[in-house]
Amino acid sequence: MDDGRDRDGGRDREMRTFYVENEMDFSPWNFVSTNEDGDMIHDGFAIDILRYAGKAGGCNIEFVAEPWRECITTATNAAGKTLPTPWSLGAGLQLGGFDACSASTTVGSRKLGAGFSMEFSQGPDWVVARRPGLGRAPNKVMVINGWAQSALELVKLFPEFNNNDVVEWLGGASDGIAALLARNTEAEAIFINENAARGNGLDIYKSVSGPGIGLMAKKGAPIIGCVNRGLKYMMNDGSYQDICRKWKATQRGANLRCIGDN
Repeated sequence: MDDGRDRDGGRDREMRTFYVENEMDFSPWNFVSTNEDGDMIHDGFAIDILRYAGKAGGCNIEFVAEPWRECITTATNAAGKTLPTPWSLGAGLQLGGFDACSASTTVGSRKLGAGFSMEFSQGPDWVVARRPGLGRAPNKVMVINGWAQSALELVKLFPEFNNNDVVEWLGGASDGIAALLARNTEAEAIFINENAARGNGLDIYKSVSGPGIGLMAKKGAPIIGCVNRGLKYMMNDGSYQDICRKWKATQRGANLRCIGDN
C-alpha cells in the first residue's frame, strides 16, 4: 500500500483517486496554510485523518480548495426564509466537481440528503451566544442561512425559542460573527458553535452537545466505504490516536474532542 497500489490476488491495481473539498476556514478540521516556499497547503485534523484513512482503506485522496456553499445549499421561499426542507447538496458536490466534503457536522437534517462516513471527531457544543453585556435571556436569535445551526435545530434543541424568535441572515459572515451581530439591530443573540462564539468574544447563554463530524458525500458514494475501512484500521493500529494527540498539542486544536475522549 505504501507505493500507491492495491494488491489484489497478486496483481497490482492502481488505487482510485477521489477529490475532497477543503472549505479553507473550518479550523481545526480543515483550513489552508502556507509552507516555507509560500505555497498553499491543505491543513487540518480532518485533512490528516482522511489522507491516512484513504491509504489504509485502499484509495488515494486529493484535496481541492472550495467554499462551503459548493457542499451545502438551502432552499428559500420568496420572502427569503429558509424552508423546512432537507439540506440540498451544493453544486460542486452535486455536479461532480469533487467527490466529497472533508468535514461536516452529521446533523440529522443533512443525513436525509447526503451520505456520511463514520464520525472521526466530536463536534463543538452548539450555543446560543448573546451580545456582550446583555445579561438576560435574548428575545431574538439570529441563524445564518446554510449553516448547520438552522432555525429548525434551534427550536428543537432550545424549546424556549420558537420560529417567531428567529432572525434569519442570508448573507454569510465574511466579516466575522461579532461584526454581523453588532450591526443587526433586531437580533440579541446568535445560534453558532462554541468555538465561534468564544473566538468572537460573545457571552454564552445556553449550550447543548453538538453532533459529530465526518466526511460527507452523495448517498452510496464509493469514497465512503474506502474512508470507513481506513478509519476502522486507524482505530486499531493507533494512528488515529497519534493524529489526535498531534492536533491537541497545537493552538488550533487545543479544544479538539476525538472519538473515545471522556
